[in-house]
Amino acid sequence: CHPVLGDDIIGYITRARGVTVHRKDCPNILHEDEPERLVAVEWGGSGGLYTVPVRITALDRVGLLRDIASLVSSEGVNIVQTYQSAQPDGTALFQITLEIAGMSQLSRILSKLETVSGIGTVARITDGSVPS
Repeated sequence: CHPVLGDDIIGYITRARGVTVHRKDCPNILHEDEPERLVAVEWGGSGGLYTVPVRITALDRVGLLRDIASLVSSEGVNIVQTYQSAQPDGTALFQITLEIAGMSQLSRILSKLETVSGIGTVARITDGSVPS
């Protein structure tokens, strides 16, 4: 579920991998049949980088991908994965994975992306539906 520094988190004691950390609103946690395996966890000191999937819908146009990549780069953020598709209705769907330092950086980038010409929606993907 890709928790990011600043998300409300909870730990889950797995059978083979120790404790995994999830967002408290993660569907896997909300539907957990063994609540005794959930443990309180909290963020440690300063974190590293976190990968966060983001979905963007926009009117398709020449230079759109360049504008998205340029904005993300100007914020000092790396795009580690991207998937895009042109739709028959003239729109484009992007799913990009960003390496970010925390929620404030993510919020700033999402807000700035919404100002790019032609972009309709920008949202963090929280349901795990990122193409492989």
